[in-house]
Amino acid sequence: MYWFNLLNEHNLSLLHSRPKNYHALNYSILKDAQLSSTFQGFSIVYVCEGVEHHTLNGRSYDVAPGQYLLSNPYCSGHVYLKSRQAVHGLCIDVLPGMFQEVLSSLLMPMEPEATISLHDMLHSGDFLEHYATTETRGLGAFLHHFTNQFRHHPEVLPALDESFFYHLTELYVADYKEIVKRIQSVHAVKTYVRKDILRLLARSKALMDDRWSDPLSVQDIARAGNMSKYHFSRMFQSAYGVPPHRYLWQKRLEYGRAMLRIGGRSALDIALQCGFADLASFSKAYKQYYGEPPSKILKISTI
Repeated sequence: MYWFNLLNEHNLSLLHSRPKNYHALNYSILKDAQLSSTFQGFSIVYVCEGVEHHTLNGRSYDVAPGQYLLSNPYCSGHVYLKSRQAVHGLCIDVLPGMFQEVLSSLLMPMEPEATISLHDMLHSGDFLEHYATTETRGLGAFLHHFTNQFRHHPEVLPALDESFFYHLTELYVADYKEIVKRIQSVHAVKTYVRKDILRLLARSKALMDDRWSDPLSVQDIARAGNMSKYHFSRMFQSAYGVPPHRYLWQKRLEYGRAMLRIGGRSALDIALQCGFADLASFSKAYKQYYGEPPSKILKISTI
């Protein structure tokens, strides 16, 4: 069973009337609110429009459109909104019992025990709150697709069943499994130091995800994570598998490829919007990354 609320400034008291043993799905349309965050289960906060200012375990997160924040029952904090325009947000709370069921099914019995356990981190105060930007797959893509359908008709109760929450939980666990891998890959002795480093790296990554078309330097990105350029570059590559300048380069090329497929614009216009100085530099980078020139995709899109 699940508890659904369409929240505004006049009915926020509904948050306190949730029945026990119910998953919760709250879609909020708010301009001004300040609420404490108490999590009965594993929660996902996703923002569709505007910015929600969250404090989670004493740390601040400004969750912008297309970004999401994960927490578990050991987290606490509050959310603050004050905006001229309505802020649209989604908060889903999945009960721990379902998480335990899904996690037990997904973990391989013969898999060797890792230094940092996925199970222990999810089900304890060692949980690392996760702040991320929507991508083309996984949990972020699922949240984007769901809210895009729902936000156009918020007055219609979504037709959800238990399979929706099972699927959501599977995506959450898969997302968090990658987080644990990144924690393990960060070069530090203490786990809490690794987690602190990954928090800083996540902020820098969110900056690149949000402003990839801007003329950002690695120094600018490192500064967002309060690290030196050298230390940031080493830590980012160890956590995400690529150096930061290449990650930014890939984001620009992926957007360029999507625009080429849509068609209707010249390759030069797309190159400039992707942050490249000219068509030649875009074409060279594109061919290096995809193994074919951008003109091939552009021709297909115009047929």
